[in-house]
Amino acid sequence: MTGRATRQARIRGFTLVEVLLSIFILGIGVIAVAALFPAGIAQQRHSVDDIIGPIVANNAMAILRTKLQQEDFGSFEDFNFPLGTVRTTINGDWPWMRPGIVLNDDSSTAGVDERGWVDVFTATRGSVLGTTSELPTGNSLAGLYGIPHKNGPFGTPPEIMITQGERSYPLGSQRPQYVWDCMFRRFEGRIHVAIFVYRVGKPGGGSVSYHVQDDQNNPGLGRPPLPVRLQIVGTNQNSPWTAAWDTFGVDPDPLSRGDDSFIPVPGPAGNYNPADASQSWQEPRQWLLDQNNNVHRVLSRFVDGGSARVELTRPIPTVDVLDNKLFIYDRLPALGDGWDRFENVVTDVWYIPTEVLSPDGPLLLTPVYLTVREL
Repeated sequence: MTGRATRQARIRGFTLVEVLLSIFILGIGVIAVAALFPAGIAQQRHSVDDIIGPIVANNAMAILRTKLQQEDFGSFEDFNFPLGTVRTTINGDWPWMRPGIVLNDDSSTAGVDERGWVDVFTATRGSVLGTTSELPTGNSLAGLYGIPHKNGPFGTPPEIMITQGERSYPLGSQRPQYVWDCMFRRFEGRIHVAIFVYRVGKPGGGSVSYHVQDDQNNPGLGRPPLPVRLQIVGTNQNSPWTAAWDTFGVDPDPLSRGDDSFIPVPGPAGNYNPADASQSWQEPRQWLLDQNNNVHRVLSRFVDGGSARVELTRPIPTVDVLDNKLFIYDRLPALGDGWDRFENVVTDVWYIPTEVLSPDGPLLLTPVYLTVREL
């Protein structure tokens, strides 16, 4: 009986090859299931961003409206700014301008860290301020260090400060999950605000202590570091562009409306580096603001025949040419046949870079939300 039982057990058993094959098949299934977790986590993260982004923007507008009023702002006319040299809508209006950012702590104020504070009208004028709000290219005006204010060139700018903690979410956190930055413009006599919301982290994950750093592309020039400005028209150290984005898409045919959401990227496609602030506008899910108040969203970036293209979630809006009304910088020649109203319509965009440097190493910034509202 013992010998027969042994033979039966040997018949019912599995060989080593069968066991290994079973483990291999099981491993393939486990790996396939495990591969779904990173995608699920990323999708969950995006869903949270989509919910939190508008909440942070609403909080930002509430804070701004408690500190600022329409009447606090001035116009270029107040400062005798030479009309005709400014890209304006109507007399007195001014284009998007970034407020000053305090980059250095004031040692005379014990227990208060001013780094990362927004100084809307640049009232401190350099005492602890690291940056000033930029003036339009090619212009200078004594008395206007920041955004135009109600007191004019000979009056003291209002001291309106927004702390780094007020721009953090949760509010006041030293290690925020989300942060917001802002820009201002005067459009048809009213003050508009652009709110940029972004998530802060570090490579490998985890929260970090954060305050706004100096401009990586233009260190020491005194210009606000965030949001980054990409000047499309013309050629400078940060932009190889020579022509604005237009409503034609990838070709000059106004009838081919199907490609109007594609932007050809200048330069070799293989040179793309998302850590470069001047290139990170191409990242999928990036938020872009143009000079005409339009908000754009990047859907994807792809390479086609050695050249790169960026696809937006919607076509570039058509802008009618109305002199002294819209920011049309460099126009194409009239196309005739009733199409002369289609022009180069996007000449400048602003956005949050995907990576910045800090004393503790690189920090990852994830653009989450962008909105334009009236103050």
